[in-house]
Parts: sequence; C-alpha cells; structure tokens
Amino acid sequence: MTNEQKIAIEYFIALVQKYELAGSVVQRGRHPYGIIKSENDQVEMQFNAERLRWVVNSSIEDSVQSIKVDVVNNLRSALLAAQSVDQLYFDRLAQRLQGELDRFFSFMDLGKEEVLWDGTNS
Repeated sequence: MTNEQKIAIEYFIALVQKYELAGSVVQRGRHPYGIIKSENDQVEMQFNAERLRWVVNSSIEDSVQSIKVDVVNNLRSALLAAQSVDQLYFDRLAQRLQGELDRFFSFMDLGKEEVLWDGTNS
C-alpha cells in the first residue's frame, strides 16, 4: 500500500468512526477499499482509495490536507451516486460530508460575492 493510500484509508476510518457508520476496509490484491453499509445492511457503498487524484505539494501537511479533501470529495460523490438505493440514508450522510468540505475550504468565511468583471454586459 502506498503512503497516500494509507493516509486515505486512515482518514476514511476516521470519518466512519466520527459518523458512527457500519464500515470496513478490505484489500483485493493491491487495491484497498473502504466499505460503508446502509442502515439495514442491504447496501454496500465501496470507496476505492486508488481512484483519488493525489496532489503533489511542497509540504507533507499540504499533501495530507489535499488527500483528506480528496477522500471527502470522492466519498461524497460515491454516496450521492448510491442515493437511488437507500435515498435518505446516503443523502443525509453526503450532506454531513459537505459540511466537512465546507470546513476544509472555509466557504462560510468568504463573505459576500463581488463581481469584478462580467462579460455579458458588453
């Protein structure tokens, strides 16, 4: 397992524990997967740590931060895709993960939008 995969899986586990989900981590060959089960255990949602877009940064802290953001982003996308099977459960979970993303990027602190240029008014 690569360093990035280890960080991704560790963070996946941290999120599963934080939200008290039924989850597990398995490895098939060289591919680590995180699995989240729905409330009734009928549905499994797989999170593939290999599909992340790793960002190469100058510092380890930046690298870990971008991996964490990637984990949340990819996990949220996978949950939204799984909505059709267990709509309410995965939808609520995806919304909570959006809160994680908002905190990472501090969207709440950006203030009001200011239009600096608008090409439609020429």
